[in-house]
Amino acid sequence: MMGGFRRATLFALGVTCVGGLHDRAAGQEAEAAMPGAMHQRLGRLEGEWQVHVGHGVSEADDSSPAGSAVARMRLGGRFLEVDIEAERGPVRHALYTFGFDTRHDRFAVIAMDETGTYFVTAQGHEDPTGNRIAMYGTDDEPVMQALGLKKEFVIVLHLLSDDHFVIETRLVDTRTEARNELPFMAFSMRRAPASPAAPTIQATNAFYYYADVEGAWTFYTEVLGLETVVDYGFAKILRVAPASYLTLVDARRGMHSADEPKSVTLAIVTEQVEAWYDYLISQDVPMRAELSSAEGRPHDGFVAVDPEGYYLEFERFNPHPENRSLTPVLREIAPLSGGTARPEGLTIQATVLWLYYRDVAPMQEFYERLLGVDLLVDQGWAKVYQASGTGFLGLVDGSRGLHEATDQKGVTVSFFTDDVDGWFERVRALPVELRTPEVTGESGRVRVFVAYDAEGYFLEWDTFLPVASNDELLRLLGGF
Repeated sequence: MMGGFRRATLFALGVTCVGGLHDRAAGQEAEAAMPGAMHQRLGRLEGEWQVHVGHGVSEADDSSPAGSAVARMRLGGRFLEVDIEAERGPVRHALYTFGFDTRHDRFAVIAMDETGTYFVTAQGHEDPTGNRIAMYGTDDEPVMQALGLKKEFVIVLHLLSDDHFVIETRLVDTRTEARNELPFMAFSMRRAPASPAAPTIQATNAFYYYADVEGAWTFYTEVLGLETVVDYGFAKILRVAPASYLTLVDARRGMHSADEPKSVTLAIVTEQVEAWYDYLISQDVPMRAELSSAEGRPHDGFVAVDPEGYYLEFERFNPHPENRSLTPVLREIAPLSGGTARPEGLTIQATVLWLYYRDVAPMQEFYERLLGVDLLVDQGWAKVYQASGTGFLGLVDGSRGLHEATDQKGVTVSFFTDDVDGWFERVRALPVELRTPEVTGESGRVRVFVAYDAEGYFLEWDTFLPVASNDELLRLLGGF
């Protein structure tokens, strides 16, 4: 009996001890998983860079610019990705991913380029100055193996300043015991001059195209309670949020047909998600996705469908680490009420226009450069940028979102501005394809031009002229 008691006691003590060790180990593992000071050092290299190419550091530094690079932190600030494109040199397109392994207290790099279908890795440490990180690696190079030699190399990251760094590759001469390091290639990066500030965007807008524009207008004004601020007959501009608009277009007179894929979702940002849901259900509005709400989630909402199939997402962004940059922006917005057309208390703060892409990463670079904005919300497979005071653009991986990426898209993304000529000059100076070769006038009411984004969405810039039909819109645009 006593022997059994002793065995049970020892077993319990053992479980407690093992459990304590497990808890401590789990805590240490969680701490090691978070980015720290070394990752912040890498993060200081984010941005756009001019690239100089040479066989060694000095030659690269002394050369004229040969291309450009974009450096971005990935996976929550854990890794620095440097995407290099050069017009000359032994390598024209290279991709480096740098990180710091807190488990083993060492730096690491993954490198690949267009000269092969393989990648190489290297690991190492910084020198006492902290300005030079040498990472050593090997490669099973078939030709060298056939010669009885081993390929070894060093990738050196020279951190010269926040505005100048160098990625140098050196080959180790394994033929001799001296193992001399021979310069092979260096990319010297100097921070690109800041782009001129983008002209003003007064509001965001989306053009939707309908076979029955009057029926759509009835839905948006009498059910959703949106205000009509301009009525051109074939096109009606509705105010959704303080600096967010939606234009309903008769497809017979628009740039898109009513039959094109509706590869877009308009998210209506509101605090009253549950009340909106109950109201729209009472109005027999069809649902694509029912109300979903849960404690601790970054956002709650549902998806409704308008009379001709466009998706409307009603969404609340909750206090959550994912929304830490968005929350203070939304807090400063006075939401719009809907007058008498919808129940009192149903307000709209902002909009997010979700667009669907085959490859989101290049689209991030495209819009960041075009609009001069930084990433605001990172949802993993969806990225959110602020384009106007209450208008946001969301770039979505089409393999994960409500829509797939499509070639045709039944929407035009629009920006209302008081400087359409300034925007035209900015767009023309960027690698952006223009649909209209110049700024044109439309019926004496608006001056516009149209371009394409990198996956084919139409982008339109509009400046409204001081004519009677535009009076209310111009008053609202000037007042936000």
